[in-house]
Order: sequence, then structure tokens, then C-alpha cells
Amino acid sequence: DSNSDTGQAPFSFKSINDVANSFRNLIANPASSISEQRIKLFEYVMGRVKNHESNSNRVIKVAMVKDLNKNERGRFDVVNNTIYINEDYVNATDTDGRMEVFLHETLHALTAVTIATNKTAEVKRAVHNLEVIRASLQLKAKQQGNNYLANVVFESVDEMVAYGMTDY
Repeated sequence: DSNSDTGQAPFSFKSINDVANSFRNLIANPASSISEQRIKLFEYVMGRVKNHESNSNRVIKVAMVKDLNKNERGRFDVVNNTIYINEDYVNATDTDGRMEVFLHETLHALTAVTIATNKTAEVKRAVHNLEVIRASLQLKAKQQGNNYLANVVFESVDEMVAYGMTDY
């Protein structure tokens, strides 16, 4: 989930809204396996995306790729404003799992961009408070020998927020 490039060109780019519309079509299907909580989070997050894109004039792109580390479901690249999603994982999981990855990476994108671009006193204070919490949790995870929590979940504020709001 790091903010780095995949090293190879993805095979397809879509706007985040195109991907969201595909999920909306799936949600409308009565046989959908998407949980009610996930649908509510999806609608909230997509409202934030719309607000972000209209205020910043930066469109978040989504790319399905085959060359992510096999343990990575997705990642957000803040430089290219692109969410990369592991095509192999997406093809091997159910609709709810696919939406979970999409939401996690979208939350990552929104949080990372907000932290990087919004320098109001209110946001700085919130980021500082989240950083204090993150550092404390990371230290506790290290003391308990939980490398996954220490090095992945509590790697950064945006990672912590994305994990905190999704089951992933």
C-alpha cells in the first residue's frame, strides 16, 4: 500500500467514477453479496471523492495491474494520483471483497491528498493528533512483536485511517 509506482504500465485506466458506477450496478442487483455497512461507507466515500475532485480539479485514476506484489491487494500512488488494484486478487474474490479493496485504496487516496494539500490549522492539528496515536500504536505493536501492524497498518496516518475504516 505504499505510495510508490508499480514499475510497469497498467493494462487499463479508468476514472474512479467509472469504477464506482460499476459498483453501483452491482449494488442494484438483488443477488449482490455486498454488506449494508459497506454500501453505506461506499456512498459516503464517493461523496467525498466528488467533493475532492470538484475542489482540487484532480481526478483520481484507477488501474488494474497484474504486477503488484502477490500479497498486495492494491496501493495508492500519490505522485500519479492513481489507485492500483491487483487484478489477480480482484478476480479471485467476491464482490464484497473487491469493494473492500476499492474503498481501502480510495480512503488512502483521499487521506493522503488531504494531508499533503490542506494546510489549515484544523487539519494540521488533526493530523498531529492522529500521528501521536499512530506512533503510540506502532510502538505497542512492535513491543508485542506484531510486525504486520507495526510496519503496514501503522506505517502512516493515511494507512491507519484506511485500515481503520475497512476490514482489510
